[in-house]
Amino acid sequence: MEDHIIVPIMEIDSNWMMHGFSSEQYAAKYCKHLLHIPVENIKKTLLNHQGLEIILCNKEEIEKEAWYIRLK
Repeated sequence: MEDHIIVPIMEIDSNWMMHGFSSEQYAAKYCKHLLHIPVENIKKTLLNHQGLEIILCNKEEIEKEAWYIRLK
């Protein structure tokens, strides 16, 4: 099962926005390095007008992970 999470645009580190954050690669790096989401749990990332949309996979397996609880 998947889980969709949106990090509001105002909560995103502005330094990352200046590095071409609109690319999927930078969005994934942001998730890995700043939000501490393991790469294998990221299905897709997308930056839109609402913020950073993160689609996670294997929701049932990650629900008790510390990084997931902080993110929620």
